[in-house]
Amino acid sequence: MPLSNEADKRGDAYVKIMIVTPKELSDEERQLWEKLKGLKIEN
Repeated sequence: MPLSNEADKRGDAYVKIMIVTPKELSDEERQLWEKLKGLKIEN
């Protein structure tokens, strides 16, 4: 990622991700979460 003041130099980008899952789900929402859980990530 380019540094803000020097376009020809690159640096690290640090990202913070916060994932919040709901505590109460409808039947349809629960099925969708289970479907997501079963997905396989391919590189």
